[in-house]
Amino acid sequence: MIDNKPKNKHIKHNRQMEGRAVNPYLLQEPEHFNKPAQLVRQIIDTPLTTRQKKIYHFCVRELMKTESGTMEIKTTVSDLCKFLDSDNRHIKADLRKLQKTTIVIEENGKQLTEAQLLSSHTMPKSQDNNFDMFRTLTIRFDIRLTEILKQIKSYAKLDLTVLKKLKITHSITLYEIFKRRLIKTNAGRLNITELELREYLNLENKYPDTKAFNRELKKWIKEIELNSNMSITWEKRKKNKINTYAFLVSDFIVLNFNTFKKKLLKIKNLSDLKFTYEDREYFFIDTEDNLDKLYITDYKKYMTYGTEEHTKNFNKSFTLPKEEAKIIWEKMYNEFLDNQYNFLYKFFIKNDLDLKIKSISELFLNEIIDEKMDKYFDHFQEHKTQN
Repeated sequence: MIDNKPKNKHIKHNRQMEGRAVNPYLLQEPEHFNKPAQLVRQIIDTPLTTRQKKIYHFCVRELMKTESGTMEIKTTVSDLCKFLDSDNRHIKADLRKLQKTTIVIEENGKQLTEAQLLSSHTMPKSQDNNFDMFRTLTIRFDIRLTEILKQIKSYAKLDLTVLKKLKITHSITLYEIFKRRLIKTNAGRLNITELELREYLNLENKYPDTKAFNRELKKWIKEIELNSNMSITWEKRKKNKINTYAFLVSDFIVLNFNTFKKKLLKIKNLSDLKFTYEDREYFFIDTEDNLDKLYITDYKKYMTYGTEEHTKNFNKSFTLPKEEAKIIWEKMYNEFLDNQYNFLYKFFIKNDLDLKIKSISELFLNEIIDEKMDKYFDHFQEHKTQN
């Protein structure tokens, strides 16, 4: 007898999606756009305006809803304007610009495909009559570009509410790049050379003075932070004589106090960790091999009066009074909400909650520490994005 039962939820989901028009990899939530990774951090040969980028977002998002193999979308000018949150329905010039713009996509690390962002479009002859707003607008894509976009394995989950608020085209590009980095987690580091960054932003020949470029970069990042839940810090470094930007990006995630405490207590080998808070050292002890029974303990007091017998038969006199322990828990929780990356570094790497730092990006992190930090971030994520 052949066992054809789905082995996991992912397989079951894909079977349910067979024959349907929606791409199973790109089920898009309301007010979100799952932009294919192939279109993120890719170089285009012509700078686009903020409006033109948003129009292309609309086109690709609609394409992802169609059946595999479809090379065109049918919509209306009215729907497009609604997406743009704009009453300006004169889009001919924008569509023409997109048709003239070339994108270069690397395939499997071996081939480069060059294609126009849009192939062609058909729209009502007049844009002056309000009725024409609701006539069919047909937009077509290059056949190879369509094939590539349908082979989706990863994407950047963009918040349309944020995209609508961003007014600077370079802010949109950076927002996409940062969200692509956060596909599996809510925080991470990203290193980009100055040359790469200028190419992505189409600024190879603008702001030749690095200081001027950095001033503009601060403006673009500030706009992202003001219009989203993202926190972005960065510094410029020189690696092998090459100017490189090191970004630390996080997307704020809310965990309630009890969930935070539960996740912290489930960290492996937490009982071996000793940390400092207000110049005093503390650690956790598992009294009954049960994570729910972990207590915060005064390290100095325990080492002064503790014995092996006390270790086996734990004496609660070494633990903090309930109210005092609650203050430390709340301190840790508030630091976590304020800056996840700083808290995890201070608590797990430096074991020192008194450490004063503006941003972890100012400190040197080697690869071993990076790996540890990634594991801690993964552990604290309430929901994971499936790749």
